[in-house]
Amino acid sequence: MLQYGLRQPQKDRALAARLMASAQQYPRFGYRRTAAWLDEGVCRVRRLWSELGLNLPRRRPRRRRCGLDMRLPGELRPNGMWSDDFVHDRLANQRSVRLLCVLDEHTRECLAIEVAQSLTSRDVILTLSRLMRLYGKPQFIRSDNGAEFTAAAVMRWLRDQQVGPAFNPPGKPWC
Repeated sequence: MLQYGLRQPQKDRALAARLMASAQQYPRFGYRRTAAWLDEGVCRVRRLWSELGLNLPRRRPRRRRCGLDMRLPGELRPNGMWSDDFVHDRLANQRSVRLLCVLDEHTRECLAIEVAQSLTSRDVILTLSRLMRLYGKPQFIRSDNGAEFTAAAVMRWLRDQQVGPAFNPPGKPWC
């Protein structure tokens, strides 16, 4: 790889030492502010800044919860809101399997993982009724708008159990 040979490397060494000192003193300054503060050329400071690895990782925006039903009262305590979803995977012999995962949203505890080649709305009802016997009834069960969760049998069973469904808006999974 060809690279430009510096004519005055001692100048860059002196500037690199000044950059390191200013980066330790003012860690949130960027290369532009540091170049202005040191009264140096921005191009040269930028080149040394990246060579020295002084770039800070970008701050990631905080993930905000969205949706209409996100602040339901059951979310505030353990066993108040469960969420369930299907996960798909393949075995070594290329056969596909489905996993029904049920979580408690407050404690982030995995309550159940049911594995089968096909899971129907009846399997969802059986799994949820078994969990309700073990852990008690939640106030709400959050799920996506999949056919297994919006089936009439599941909705009727939830109504009979006096558990409210909380669906994610279409196109916004688990936001």
